[in-house]
Amino acid sequence: MSTQFGSESPIDDDKLFKLMTKLKKPLSVETISLRYSTVTDASVIPLFRLCTNVKKVLLSETLISDQSLLTLFVNCPNVTKLDCDGCPYITDESISNLPYRKLVYLNLNDCEITNVSIRNLAKICRKLSYFGIANCGRVTSKCLGSLLRQNSEIKHLFLYGCQGLNVLIVNAIIENCPQLMSININECPKLIDHYRPIERHINLVDKRL
Repeated sequence: MSTQFGSESPIDDDKLFKLMTKLKKPLSVETISLRYSTVTDASVIPLFRLCTNVKKVLLSETLISDQSLLTLFVNCPNVTKLDCDGCPYITDESISNLPYRKLVYLNLNDCEITNVSIRNLAKICRKLSYFGIANCGRVTSKCLGSLLRQNSEIKHLFLYGCQGLNVLIVNAIIENCPQLMSININECPKLIDHYRPIERHINLVDKRL
C-alpha cells in the first residue's frame, strides 16, 4: 500500500528527523511533501536515501540545495512529479543532470536556472504536462522552444517574469503545444503585445476538447 510522507504544517530539520525515525516502511512511500518548510539538505538527503520508490516530490519554498536533488536523482528513479517552486538554492548544477524521462510535472519557478538546464530537459523530458520557470530571466526562446518541440503534451506553461523570452517563443508554443490549456506570460515585456495569438490557440484547443 502506497503512502505519503511529510507534514501538513511547516517543519524544520529536527522535526523531519523525528518523523523519519517513525517511518516503518520507507519503500512504500510514493509521495514526499515538505512544502513551505525550513528543512535543509541535512534532513532531506537522508530521506531520499530511504524512500527510493517515491514518485511525487513536493519541495516548494524549502531551503534545500542542489545536493538534495542530486541525491534524489541517484537514489529515486521513478519520480514523475517534482515541485521546487520558490527554492532559491536550486541551480543548473542539479537540473542540468535531471534524469527523469517519465516526468509529467516540473515546477522550477523562482529557481536559479538558465539555458544550461533547459538544454538537458529538452534531451530528457518527453511527457511534460506542466512546466513552470517563472522569473528565470536568463532562459531564451530558442532553448525553451527546443524543449516544447519534444513535449507536445504540455497543457500548462508558467512563464511569468521570463524577461529573456521574445516573440520567437509565440510561434514555438502555437506550433508545438496542441493541448495547451493555460499560460502565464505576465511580466514578460517582449511578449506583452503577442498574447492574442496564444489566446486564440488556447481557445481552439478548448473547442477541440
